[in-house]
Amino acid sequence: MALRHVGRLSTQLAAWTTTKLAAGTASHGSRAFSVAGNLGSSHQQQQQRPVNRRLEVDFQELSLMLCLQDVTLIDVRQPAELVSQEQIPGSLHIPLGNLREAFQLSSEEWQQKYGVPKPAKHNKAIIFYARGPIASSAAVETAHKLGYTKSRHYYGGWEDYCLKNNLPVTKPRNSDAVETAKTLEDPLQPHYNYHYYNPDLHYL
Repeated sequence: MALRHVGRLSTQLAAWTTTKLAAGTASHGSRAFSVAGNLGSSHQQQQQRPVNRRLEVDFQELSLMLCLQDVTLIDVRQPAELVSQEQIPGSLHIPLGNLREAFQLSSEEWQQKYGVPKPAKHNKAIIFYARGPIASSAAVETAHKLGYTKSRHYYGGWEDYCLKNNLPVTKPRNSDAVETAKTLEDPLQPHYNYHYYNPDLHYL
C-alpha cells in the first residue's frame, strides 16, 4: 500500500516537473525572441530613417550633385580637425564660427577669398557638412537666418562619406600632426559632439 502511494507521488512529481520545465523554456524563448525582436526593430528603424529633403541630402543625392558639378559644398569643421581628416573633393573650408562673416562678404570679396562665385540666397545647391550632423545642422540654421533658406546639409557627413567610399575616417596619427592640431585649436570656436543629432532643430 505504501509502495503504491510512493509510486503515485513520484509520478505526480515527475509530471509537475516536466510541466514547469516546459513552461520555463517557453517563457525564456519568448523573452529572448522579444529582446532580439526589439534590437532588430531598433536597427531597422535607424537604417530606415527618412531624409528630410527640405533640409538634408544623403550620399546618393550629394554624389549626383558633385558629378554634375552643381553644388557649393562647404566643410564647416574646425582647422584642427582637418589635420587628421581629409575633405570631400571640391569642398570649400569655412569653419562654423566664421560662417556668418563669410556669407556677409560681398560677391567680389567672396570670389577673391575662396576662388569661386558666391552662391545666391535662393540657391538650392548650398550644402554644408562636418564629421557628423550636429555642426552642419547648426550651419544650416545660421545660413537660413542670413537669408539662405534653400541651403541644406549632408547629415551623414565625413564619416558617412568614408563609409560609403570605403575610406579611413582619419589619417594615420603621428606626433607632428598632433602638435599641429593643438596649435590650430581655437578656444573661441564652439566644440560639438559630432555623433549627436537633434532631429527637432527648428529652422527659419
